[in-house]
Amino acid sequence: MNLSKPILAVIARGAFTGAYANFMMAVIIIPKKDIWTLMVWMYQLQAQSHQSVVYASLVIAAIPTFLVFVTCHNIIMRGIVVPSEK
Repeated sequence: MNLSKPILAVIARGAFTGAYANFMMAVIIIPKKDIWTLMVWMYQLQAQSHQSVVYASLVIAAIPTFLVFVTCHNIIMRGIVVPSEK
């Protein structure tokens, strides 16, 4: 299981990024506003608010993606470094 952790981390990072930023499905398929993804709300905010508010909200929206990336990156790097040390 230890050797499969890095590839599982890559798959998890890709799945999270795809689900978190899923814009087209939420716009086209989902009619209810309460289950839209965050990216659709960001698109709606862009049309209604000042540009500085949009940029600030983009930075806040990038935090979960950054945390998942850092966590997966640590797992991936441990999977690369540890087998080569043995």
